[in-house]
Amino acid sequence: MPKFEISIVKDKELTEDMIRYEDIWVVYGSLEIISNKKKLDFLDNLAVFISYFYLHCLSSLAEIYSGKISTFEFEALFKLVFEPKDDNIIIYLLEEDERLGNEITVSFKDFADGVFRSVDEYLDYVLELRPDFVNAERTKDFQNKVNEFKNWYSQTFCCAKSD
Repeated sequence: MPKFEISIVKDKELTEDMIRYEDIWVVYGSLEIISNKKKLDFLDNLAVFISYFYLHCLSSLAEIYSGKISTFEFEALFKLVFEPKDDNIIIYLLEEDERLGNEITVSFKDFADGVFRSVDEYLDYVLELRPDFVNAERTKDFQNKVNEFKNWYSQTFCCAKSD
């Protein structure tokens, strides 16, 4: 089992939405965030527009790596915070700027690997349900953005290791 993972809750509603909607890149679904078998607490699961959440995680990698806090806002009052500390990321939930429940701590590398793995699983899931989207422009745009962030990550860590 990976040290850090983001899991899509593949329930009946998500599957039906993926099949029904013309624009599957704005499908709302639930995620679980787990580090070393410890699940980040929220009321139920983290309900978000899945592709936007993944793009946020990917685009914030450089920001987090440079020591800046990244915040993903959803459902008006809630924010998911990714706070860098030393070589780790502390992930926790805020409601109206008040910390909720527990927090999880994960190394930057495990976080990035978990995000990439989950994004790849999400893409596979989407394209399995909707093979008609394999060559769609939005799919290609999403894949290009994912590859851009993967390239940044591999170049950053390839060079960091050789310094």
